[in-house]
Amino acid sequence: MANSSRKYPEEFKRDTVASARKGETSKKQIAADVGSSETTLYRWIKRFDADEGRRTGATSDELTELAQLRRDKRRLEQENETLRRATAHQCLLRQGCGPNMMDPTGDLTHPVALRLQQRDVLTLGEGQEPAGHGRTRPVPGSG
Repeated sequence: MANSSRKYPEEFKRDTVASARKGETSKKQIAADVGSSETTLYRWIKRFDADEGRRTGATSDELTELAQLRRDKRRLEQENETLRRATAHQCLLRQGCGPNMMDPTGDLTHPVALRLQQRDVLTLGEGQEPAGHGRTRPVPGSG
């Protein structure tokens, strides 16, 4: 069985694909001769065909760019999640977010969130609800 983690040089792949295209020897035999699987050889042929315009599909450059864009997207999503959690945490620490602020895990039973709820219940007059940042507003339909 061929070593699946082996890295072949581009020139070697190009020469192997060229000999496979000649059709003098079966692709199975060529793959066995170079120490790779038949599937790997077909993948090389497909990639070189796309690069040379013989076949529709993504070229090597496009696949490389796509992989880079996916890595960037994943990194940006992680950074966004980190910033979202940090903002929620800072808001809870400052106790300025009102009773509906959730902790970073989304749990309203977080001790700081519960303290905020209790503070707002005790300090608001009848017919008022928290509007955020220490302000109050009248409840619609009351007095």
